[in-house]
Amino acid sequence: MISSIIRYEVKRRLSHWTTILMVLALVFQGIWYTKGTFDYYVNEDLLMNAPAIFYKNLAGGGILMIIIVAIITGGVLYKDIEYKTSQWVYTLPINEKRFFLGRFLSAYIINVIIALGYVIGMLLVPYAGIGEAHRFGPAPILQLLQGFLILLMPNLLLLTSVIFALIIASKRMAAGYLGVLVTTVLFLVMQTVSETSGATPLIQLADPFGYVATENLLDTLSSAEKNTGFLPTTGYWFVNRLLWFGISVILFFLALNQFSFKRFASNKASKKVQVTQAPKTEVLVQVEAKQVPTTFSARIYLKKLWSLS
Repeated sequence: MISSIIRYEVKRRLSHWTTILMVLALVFQGIWYTKGTFDYYVNEDLLMNAPAIFYKNLAGGGILMIIIVAIITGGVLYKDIEYKTSQWVYTLPINEKRFFLGRFLSAYIINVIIALGYVIGMLLVPYAGIGEAHRFGPAPILQLLQGFLILLMPNLLLLTSVIFALIIASKRMAAGYLGVLVTTVLFLVMQTVSETSGATPLIQLADPFGYVATENLLDTLSSAEKNTGFLPTTGYWFVNRLLWFGISVILFFLALNQFSFKRFASNKASKKVQVTQAPKTEVLVQVEAKQVPTTFSARIYLKKLWSLS
């Protein structure tokens, strides 16, 4: 059952035209962020496609990626409520926990696949025409793979867990968006404070994306190590990754334990019922039904984007 849900969700998402736009947006972000990070190290004799630059890109994730993750993840779980299909889907002979696992893993896998556009953008930097040929070295494939596994994938897991946990707890899509907003603001605050007061242990641990700890580790490396070396995985960086991975797992199990078809759909009916007393003691029920969208149109996605904005 879990594999069937994953196959369906991934196939449906990857076959939709909006996915191509999302991947292209992340390709652009990969090029754009690389140029911005290179400007930060412009006085350190760094290559524009140095591993150190890519590590910082992967730790931060980027605002476009965060928005895309919020839009995709919430929709995977909440669409049965939003499109009123829960009224018959939840009555089928299926296991609730397996259903939840299928939807959660689908959302996470889709996020990881789309995030590959970010990596592709960084690999395309030498061909983007934003720097002279001598500013580029060989593509750091292994370093990119390391950064993707230990920085970007755990951060995507955290965002996915936050969204699922809050939507299940509140039964509202907006709660998932708010959770992403709070997580992102916490990351931005820690980054800003570290630039003014230094990367203290507390700030390094409180950063949910591990960006401050990653930047602090990179600052200890020489220019040659930044151009060719791997990111050290020690000290407060390791504690940060372990802490926020643990938070992600806790949120996942809280959501898994709390999820049930009956509770999740209990108070989300979009019908307004008004009961009046008839002259002959008969009860009249007036039902005002909301029109239900039948297709995943561009208007629906724009509506979600507007709400998130």
